[in-house]
Parts: sequence; structure tokens; C-alpha cells
Amino acid sequence: MLWVAELDVSMAGTGTPATLPIGSVQNMTTGLEKSVEWLYLTLNTQHTNAGVGLAYNRSMGPLTNVIVTNMCALFASTIQPSDAGTEAWFMLGLEFISPSGVYLNVAVPVQTTFTVEFTNGQPMIPWSTLIRWPYFNWIPIPQAMERVTGVEYVLWVREEGYETYREFTRNGMPTNAWCSELVYGDGVMYLDAQIVSSNILEASWGLTGEVIIHYQGGGYDAFTTDDGAKVRSTAFWLTMSQSNNAPCVSISGWPGLRVAVETSTNASWTQCGLVILDPQGKAYLHLTASPQPLFVRGRLVTP
Repeated sequence: MLWVAELDVSMAGTGTPATLPIGSVQNMTTGLEKSVEWLYLTLNTQHTNAGVGLAYNRSMGPLTNVIVTNMCALFASTIQPSDAGTEAWFMLGLEFISPSGVYLNVAVPVQTTFTVEFTNGQPMIPWSTLIRWPYFNWIPIPQAMERVTGVEYVLWVREEGYETYREFTRNGMPTNAWCSELVYGDGVMYLDAQIVSSNILEASWGLTGEVIIHYQGGGYDAFTTDDGAKVRSTAFWLTMSQSNNAPCVSISGWPGLRVAVETSTNASWTQCGLVILDPQGKAYLHLTASPQPLFVRGRLVTP
């Protein structure tokens, strides 16, 4: 199985992610903060329709804090004592602008009616009714699709271990999503927050699972939905350099992987070494200098 073929000794390989922003609400929100560009809040009462929209960036502070601060201000300025006992309508939107120009609301469609109540003269904000954590649908990860051929979700019951759900997607977004075709090919990975949320999976159904990223050549990375950590991998990459006027190849990937390094100056490949990645996921191999352009590739060797 081939993972990467370097065209010559000057071309460098690229790595794969060590973690994903999945699992806990904090992990997912931190990931979302890197991509959300706009948030808007709307509140309609029996007497007033009001809203606020503002551009967001991480320098403003945690996304949740910004949402809560603006909700408090919107409720305080909009709801009147005469609204007590009547119904009001609230909506939250979080916008991500994809590289293909699609304005994607990554928030869960929070459009909720509630009964206005007051305590100590101030309008109450029914947080659990209005915002459900995680309060978003997608976690966009820009520039994450290099060499990626698919994103797979696998869930199973934590105690019994039997599988309950498996879906293979092109970029993390199911093909039946309304915007799937519009954003496909824009280089962004769209992780489904409702599938990768550990508090939803564990608390609601006792499930756990993995997000598996598949790469060109057959390698993959698997990340647990518990906290987003990488738990196994067959992906590796090569980096070429010069040492004492001779080519040297560095192999990086999952600790313990066995990689056969092959070279060629024509159409015929020759194995020049077999390496096992150390606990840091590194290995090095010095190659024989060649007066001709040297092609180098790695091949995963399974036990």
C-alpha cells in the first residue's frame, strides 16, 4: 500500500492532524471559534421585533461568552413588563463563509418560542430551552482536505461494544445535507457536531465512537469521539533532505509503523531499507547518492 511518493529529494511531505475538535463541548466550541465569522440573534415579542448581528473573531473572547453577553443585552432591551405571560420567539445563527462562497449557518436551527417570565423585575432567559449545547451543526475545519478521500463516522455501545452506526462521507458532511454539493471540493472538512459530541452520545445513548479520516494511498487516522485524540493510524509521510551531499529521508507517522522505503531512477523500484517508527513517530534513512533524479516512496508493511 503506497502512502506518498516524493517526486525528488527537494519535495517535502506534509503531516496529518494529531487531534480533532470533537468530543467535549469545550473542544468543539474551540474548534468552531476558528471558523465562525458572524453571529446573529433575533428576538420577537408581542410588541417588538429586535435583533443583533456582529462579526466574530477569537480576539473577542470565547464564542459562548459573546453569545450569552449579547443575549442578555438583547433580552434586557427588548422585553417589556407588559410581555409577561405572552409568547416570544428567539433565533440564534452562526455563519461560516466557505471558500466556495456559500454562507453556511453552522448553528442548530434554534428557532424557539417561550413564555416570557420575570424575576426580581428582570426578564428570565430560559437557557436550556433556547440553546442546546452543542448549539451548532457543523464544525468547519478549513484547509483540512489535502489528500483526504473520505471521512467516516463509526459509533458503538460503550458497554457491549456492538456497532450501531457507520457512515462514509466525502468531507464529513452527509451527501443528503442541503448544502453538501455546494461546499464539496472547497477544501473544508465539515464534522457533524451531533455525531461527534461525547455528551450527546454518552448521556443520551451510552455510545462512543471514532471519526476516521481516509487518505490517498489507503492510509487513515482514527480519532475517538471521547476527546478528539488520535487512537491509531496507518498514515505516514516522507520528508527529503541532504546529509553529507547524500539524500536522507525522514519518515513520520504513528509510533510502531513499519515502512519499507523504495527508490527509483526509472520505472523500476528497489527497496533500500525497512524502518520502524520510534515512540515519537520518527525514523530516518540515508540513501545512496545518485547522479540522476531520485524518486522515493514509502510502503506500509503490515505484521
